[in-house]
Amino acid sequence: RELYWAAGLTDVAECGRPFAGVGVESVVLVVCKGRPPPAVRIVDLGPDGAARVVAETPTAAFGRLPNRNFSTRLDEGTLRVLRRLEHAPRRLGDVAAVLTRGLECGKRDRAVRRFRPGPELRPLVRGQDVHRYRLDDPALGFDPAAASPRVLKDPAVYDASPKILLRRVAPAVMAALDVERRWALNAVYCLVPRPGISPRALLGVLNSSVPSFWLRAVFLSDDRLFPYLRLSQL
Repeated sequence: RELYWAAGLTDVAECGRPFAGVGVESVVLVVCKGRPPPAVRIVDLGPDGAARVVAETPTAAFGRLPNRNFSTRLDEGTLRVLRRLEHAPRRLGDVAAVLTRGLECGKRDRAVRRFRPGPELRPLVRGQDVHRYRLDDPALGFDPAAASPRVLKDPAVYDASPKILLRRVAPAVMAALDVERRWALNAVYCLVPRPGISPRALLGVLNSSVPSFWLRAVFLSDDRLFPYLRLSQL
């Protein structure tokens, strides 16, 4: 937590995927003894190994990010927008009565079946079924009677209507309104707004460019290999 003051952070270098056959991206932090300089250089390391300084960010800006993240997106224009968003009067947690992951299981769970209308199966939403402002027709169903107790949470969360379903694995926020009391797998987040909060208005905010911009700038959430959104980030 105190790396900024225990050592002087001078450079944050985004290296992409520097190793052949390895899909995980890499970042190099460069520090020096003593207090940090007034600005940190944001460096892009190209395929040829050449380092290119793409921005210089005030050192204090890193300490103001959630979890004191080392973001490589903090150029002057981005910082101006983030400073404005810091003064937003409400956070998502202020307007959500419930924000939780779906059923603690995947598509191969014993309670997951091919969907057919009937009282025993609840229509089930997979991550791939969630798009901006729309849900695909259910391909799978969930049988609560066949489920392990560790899989189930409070059924009232899934039966809530209206609620907002958010795709967990995505490079940007993708949210859709559910008014059919669908249940959801663990690749989907379920959001029930607080009383007095318009679900449709909140859906419009979530699907706008602003939350996705903030997530990319602060958490680098557009990772091509593992582009998923954490509950803590939302």
